[in-house]
Amino acid sequence: MNEVITSRPQVVVVGGGAVGMFMAALLGMHGISTVVIERRTEPAPEGKMMAPSARSMEFCRQLGIHDKMHTLRNDWPMTNLWLTSLDGYELARIDAPPTGHPGAPGYSPFSPEDQVHCPQPVWERKVEQRALSFPSVEVHRGHQFENFEDHGDRVVSVVRELASDKLFEIESDYLVSCEGVGASVVKQLGIPVYERHVDYSYHIEFVCEDLLKEHDKGPAMRYTLIGEKGTWGTLVVVDGRTEWRLTLYDLERDGTPKLDLERAVTKAVGHEFPFTITRHGRWKRRAAIAASYSSGRVFLAGDAAHASPPNGGFGMNTGIADAANLAWKLQATLEGWGGPDLLTSYGIERRPVAQITLAESVRNYHRLVDNTTFADITSDTEQGALHRQLVGEAKAAEARDAWWPQGVHFGYGYQWSPVVVPDLASYPNVDMQDYHPSTSPGFRAPHVWLSDGISTLDLFGPRHVLLRVGEDEQGGAGLVAAAQAVGMPLDVHQISGELVEACYDYPLVLVRPDGHVCWRGAEEPSDPLTVINNIRGYASISPSPSIGASALLTPGSNAP
Repeated sequence: MNEVITSRPQVVVVGGGAVGMFMAALLGMHGISTVVIERRTEPAPEGKMMAPSARSMEFCRQLGIHDKMHTLRNDWPMTNLWLTSLDGYELARIDAPPTGHPGAPGYSPFSPEDQVHCPQPVWERKVEQRALSFPSVEVHRGHQFENFEDHGDRVVSVVRELASDKLFEIESDYLVSCEGVGASVVKQLGIPVYERHVDYSYHIEFVCEDLLKEHDKGPAMRYTLIGEKGTWGTLVVVDGRTEWRLTLYDLERDGTPKLDLERAVTKAVGHEFPFTITRHGRWKRRAAIAASYSSGRVFLAGDAAHASPPNGGFGMNTGIADAANLAWKLQATLEGWGGPDLLTSYGIERRPVAQITLAESVRNYHRLVDNTTFADITSDTEQGALHRQLVGEAKAAEARDAWWPQGVHFGYGYQWSPVVVPDLASYPNVDMQDYHPSTSPGFRAPHVWLSDGISTLDLFGPRHVLLRVGEDEQGGAGLVAAAQAVGMPLDVHQISGELVEACYDYPLVLVRPDGHVCWRGAEEPSDPLTVINNIRGYASISPSPSIGASALLTPGSNAP
């Protein structure tokens, strides 16, 4: 007989990594009792993620931790270099200022936040601290998730305390898996996972007291290493002081035993120098996505639902948006005002977005490694110089698309969702690179600085918000009354100003807790209760047949 944990959480989160802890923090912010099950006794000592996007930082802003995620020296430039080695030939350079300055990767006038440099171990520690600051959140480290049973009205999970080898049962209303793709929960659900192999890579983390003294290229965020056989590695800064990470590409599956780690680091710099390897490991670079994001009372988020190559930094950032989408829907359902379509909409909304980011990350990988193989690229010859110029110009041009695709981070929409009320106006172009702010239903509500020094985005979460746009706008009383009648929390904010009214081009705009518009109108709707019921998951209004998920399945396509 398994022991039973006496506290009964509303939600169990399996996996306390970058996304799992963020899920727990958001659930805590929404007041949902949550237990996190994590096998590791400490946060991850390493991780591939280095750069939370501006959109992820907007969700950090909701949690009040956006100012705690900046870990790199304020004066460290975000420059990118392509070279044969640090003391070898420079093929190309894109100079960029430090994070937060115009011109830096991840800087955008369309957001109150910027992409920041924050290695995954730091991210996990900061987010866990925030999660535990909510009294409704518990984190059980040193526990391994074993299995679960969905009883239809509850989920019973079995976990193993690794120190004692005891089994415990935890009963909850819902289960959210944030494990790796194809892990235990996904397997038990029997959900197929579609996967594309990209390559086998190897990371080597090392410490050097002053690497900048070993070369004349200056500080940079990333040094891309190109040799006779093409792009073979990237060297990236970890802390801007002594810690660095070298990633090696396209290793054979059985090639790890043959790898000389010290020689690889020395090759990157171009000569012998003092350093100490602290961590290293081989990993599979892949693009994978689950066929479904839920079954019954069990949901998948982050790497449990999708896994992408880290090229472009989409993996964790897509997972953070998963958490932001699912957390408020769980809250609404648990509080009784969310309808049956609400949780169903999670996978409908998020899976097409993951398809976009997976495709873009694979494209970024090939931008990095393709068409760089020239046997004489390191030779001191006229032909070698020509090939270095050709490769450098091509890689620098491609990188501008790879490093800051604002459309990927800000431009996706949920216009096909059953909990979004469509209108007849045209939808904005869905573009990988450029972002077009819009109040179109389903899309992220635009950021505008208000007169009192806050962003419009600061008005959103953890409740729905009705925006009255313009000093004299007084509409929406029917929506407020309808929301009150069904118990849906709704705040009302008056916003005005020339820029505000240019971006928010409808007098009335309803925004969800995750910052996406769910309805807009030039006047009060004739049936406010139908609108409120729709956005909370009842009485679905079907989207126009011309607006479907297929609009986002092909990267670069435009929604009609």
